[in-house]
Parts: sequence; structure tokens; C-alpha cells
Amino acid sequence: MASPAVPTPNPGIDGLPGLFHQVGGLVGVKLATYLSGADSVEKIVSSLAKADGVSRATTTRRLKLVLDLADLFRPRNAITLLRGWLREVDPALGRRSPAQVIRAWRGESAAPLADSAERFLDDRAPRPQSVAVAVRVPVVRRTMGRAGH
Repeated sequence: MASPAVPTPNPGIDGLPGLFHQVGGLVGVKLATYLSGADSVEKIVSSLAKADGVSRATTTRRLKLVLDLADLFRPRNAITLLRGWLREVDPALGRRSPAQVIRAWRGESAAPLADSAERFLDDRAPRPQSVAVAVRVPVVRRTMGRAGH
């Protein structure tokens, strides 16, 4: 009997390059570059291989945050609205766009971003009727309040 295949980590897919690829697939390469904190697509591509530990960790946290926030859009079948929300100025975020907040994000609570996303969605994509109010927010929302997530 053959043993099940054990996945081996592939830094090109599983690490920071993989995260960048996932976020780029959701919001486009230019916006993903901006969210990562890089100045240009060329700089993010060259820095993926040689970023120092602190820079790499910060970029990884930012990109993971975008994926976590995308999970708030999926239950409403509204993932196509993610890019628009990231660019829209929100008075509750200090008159900045969520993209600006994420670009400057250093690991503090992301709850204001999640709240902003929910307000945006409430105005544009009603909650599915079959989803109970008690479970309307994905589990990821509860973990966003922790620093370093």
C-alpha cells in the first residue's frame, strides 16, 4: 500500500511569493504591490528573494491580512468588490482608503479594517438570508484583533 504524499514546502508557492501571487490574483499585481509596501512591481519581484527578516515579515503580514479581509467578502459572493473597497476612502479610517491603511499597517489590530469592509458590504451586498446572524462573521474576523496576525 502506497503511503500518502506528504506535501513539502515550496517557497515559491507557499512563502511570500505565493502570497503575493494570491493577492495579485484577487486585486491585480499593481494593487498587490502597493499593499505590500513596495514602490514598484520590479522592486517587489526583486525583493521577494532577498528581503530581510523584518521587511519580509511585515510584507507577509500585510498580504495575509488582505487574504483574511477577502474572506469577509466571499460569504456574500462579493469577492469582485474587494478591489473597489480597497480603493474607496473611508471617513472611519481617518479619510484614508483601506489600501493606504494596509500599506502602513505594522501588525496592530485590524478590526477597523474589518468593520470598514462590513459597512461597505452592508451597503452593496446584502447578507445571505440563510446565514444566521451569530455566524455571519468568519472565524478569521475574531482573530484580526490580535496584533501580529
